[in-house]
Amino acid sequence: MFCSLPARIAGATGLLLLAHSGISAASCVHIGSTPSQAFITIDSTLTVSSADAVGKVLYDSGDRTATRMAYRCSASHERRAGFTEPFTHVGNGVHQTSLDGIGIKITGTEAGSPGFYRWPAPNTVHPAGVIDVTPRYRLQLIKTGPVTSGVLFFPQTIISHTFEPHHIPANTARLTMVQTRVEVVSADPTCAVDPGSKTIPVNLRDHPAGFFDAVGKVTAPQPLEIRLNCVGGSSGSRLNVSYSVSDASNPGNQTSIISLASNASARGIGIRLLRSDNTPIVLGTRQPGGTVGAGPVTHRIPLLAQYVQTASRVTPGSAPGRATFLMSYD
Repeated sequence: MFCSLPARIAGATGLLLLAHSGISAASCVHIGSTPSQAFITIDSTLTVSSADAVGKVLYDSGDRTATRMAYRCSASHERRAGFTEPFTHVGNGVHQTSLDGIGIKITGTEAGSPGFYRWPAPNTVHPAGVIDVTPRYRLQLIKTGPVTSGVLFFPQTIISHTFEPHHIPANTARLTMVQTRVEVVSADPTCAVDPGSKTIPVNLRDHPAGFFDAVGKVTAPQPLEIRLNCVGGSSGSRLNVSYSVSDASNPGNQTSIISLASNASARGIGIRLLRSDNTPIVLGTRQPGGTVGAGPVTHRIPLLAQYVQTASRVTPGSAPGRATFLMSYD
């Protein structure tokens, strides 16, 4: 921010050997009228703080007990249990959600080893006979990295138990998300420089050379401001803003006077930036920029700029200068 990407197949013969899989065609029927069901309702808004450590559990449903899952199969059969849509496993049972920095982990009594549901859903072999259990599920949302405000989306049926190959009935248990859309809000406000403040022109006005009659002589300060667009934050949250200024023409400059640009024809003057209380800003030092509450809000940092005489003799001419602002947020 400045202030101023035809094939040919040879004949061959072969022998195809078919091995018996050990899974015979099974007839499976429910003992009862409907598949097992459990429901989880997440609040429509989830608040996350930048101070939360990676690995922190942001939401925990606790154990949710489903209705009875009971069926009878006439022969050994396979059952597939897992996520109904793709979720990338990032480790320890945690899968990436639709929003970077937030993972989901679903464990359950019928998940099999290692105890959490996965994608793609694995098949497990079950013997002939009766299966009669009461499934329990636990859903956790876990911080896996930096989180920005956004929206989490979940399939309505997130976990499903199905017979493989698909018999009638195909579905024997499911976990349903009552809330499929969750808005994630930063507990702390976040700010970005307003596009109009990426480059800030300041007119320091024309002055006769005779005005500058002593080293240290200054012109009337002219106003400017840095605008930040800030969003997010929970009630009572605060974000401290600070900034530093550097001389674009002389980055090592640590005085309070910005050098004129290389294309300046004037000599003997420089540019000074001041805080709104008229305190000169020392280049390269951190300056307070105020405090931001819960957004959305436009935060303004008022500043002043003026010419200052740096030599006993001033040469008339153009006197542009440039400074760079670096914003910091705590």
